[in-house]
Amino acid sequence: MDALDRCLDDYETLWRGCRKPPDLLSFVAQLFPAVIERGAPAELALIDLEQRWRFYFRPGMPHPTDSAANGLPRLPAWADYCRLLPTCSPLWLEGSCREFRVRQLFGDRPDYRDFASACPAIAAELNQRLPALAAELTRASVSVIQDGRSVFSCPLPGRLEVGRRRAQEPPAPAVIDAAGGRRLLIAELTVTHISRSQFRLEVVAKDRLLVQHASERGYLDYGLGGRLTKDSSCEVPVPCQLCLRDLVLRIDWGRR
Repeated sequence: MDALDRCLDDYETLWRGCRKPPDLLSFVAQLFPAVIERGAPAELALIDLEQRWRFYFRPGMPHPTDSAANGLPRLPAWADYCRLLPTCSPLWLEGSCREFRVRQLFGDRPDYRDFASACPAIAAELNQRLPALAAELTRASVSVIQDGRSVFSCPLPGRLEVGRRRAQEPPAPAVIDAAGGRRLLIAELTVTHISRSQFRLEVVAKDRLLVQHASERGYLDYGLGGRLTKDSSCEVPVPCQLCLRDLVLRIDWGRR
């Protein structure tokens, strides 16, 4: 084990079974310059971020607003570490993605759109990355159900357009990578009640989907009596079922 790995392992050990979080700044102050040059402060901050959320977060309870002795909030954002340790700033995007991941797994599971809007300097990059990260954490699959049986299944990506196949696209059902992103083809060219872009799915947080009806044709049923028509949208939990006449899309837990 080299010096950097030993340093990170020592800090994780301080967190195990602790009654009071260790002082990150005091730990960093004791590091050798060679370890600091290899990025130890930022790596330690990533560990601290996860451990602090796991230590302090309690579902259904108000977020604690007081700070610990080292100046960090009990439930910190990556921006707090960037202010505390300037060497974290070059990892603003990566650290913010880690914060989103940590909060999905161990915290309040924010909607990625709200999370990105709180970081305006990197909002565009976060809006691109976070749906895929949320989908990875949700670990769900999309199945096409016809006549009561599954005829196609694929992993649920961060964003998915669902509709009828276009000319030159493979026979439905199929999933393809198109210029606008991933597309799930659920109907052939001759099926006129389904549009080429019937609706869109977007994973906005772990276990939560945004469903947008994009077509002038038909409607989409969901949940217990819910219905989407043109230009309407809703958020649904995973697992769920979406019904388009006699065709059903089932979003369920799946293996990656």
